Amino acid sequence: MCYIDGNVKLISDPTYGKAYQYTTDEAATNGWYDPGALKGASELTESRSAPYTGHWDWFRFAIKVPSSWQQTTWNIMFEPNFPEITSPPVAIRVSPRAADGSYAWTRSKFQSSWWEMSTNVASTPGGTSYTNTDYWLQPVAFDKWVEFVWGIDYETNMTGAFKVYTRPVGGLWTLMASASGINTYQTATSGPSDVQMLYFGNEPANGWPSVLPTNTVFMQGYRRFATESAALAAP
Repeated sequence: MCYIDGNVKLISDPTYGKAYQYTTDEAATNGWYDPGALKGASELTESRSAPYTGHWDWFRFAIKVPSSWQQTTWNIMFEPNFPEITSPPVAIRVSPRAADGSYAWTRSKFQSSWWEMSTNVASTPGGTSYTNTDYWLQPVAFDKWVEFVWGIDYETNMTGAFKVYTRPVGGLWTLMASASGINTYQTATSGPSDVQMLYFGNEPANGWPSVLPTNTVFMQGYRRFATESAALAAP
């Protein structure tokens, strides 16, 4: 497990006993990579071992976004099996949504913050030109934990799939998004890692503030399972 140069603390939490508190601003950087102006990152990273594709992973985790949250142009909170070559092939984010249901890249179109799963993959077997797709999950309920079970079948030959379940603490699981017959991974790898993080940036050219805010989120450490049933049934 690798600590990245930002502000990550393990704190007491009445729901889970312990939780990670991530705080990020423009001064928060990766110890060997500065993301640049109007970007900041605080993260915990765990290296993966091969094989990187051809199987399902099931993740169980929870995130709480406080009401002090200031929406940025983009952010990433969890990127599993990240191959470190470009934007992650799959990620969980809190994204700005417009009234028409599209991604609000322009600040004036921003209406509300939503949980979203994104993919950045090729649309052809073995392709190396990646495009982004947004799968909207649900609006952010501030100051409340939301629990996730997220399954990904990592593939580059248009046979990949994913499922995302969410629930409030103690509630029932609801399948919020799923797809199959798609790519869910990128063709090149460079030491993939599971990355739990608060990484975000602003784009003033699209009307977003020219100063990066200080944001905090709380995360339960993720757990990885081999099967959907095990992830859904875990305490």
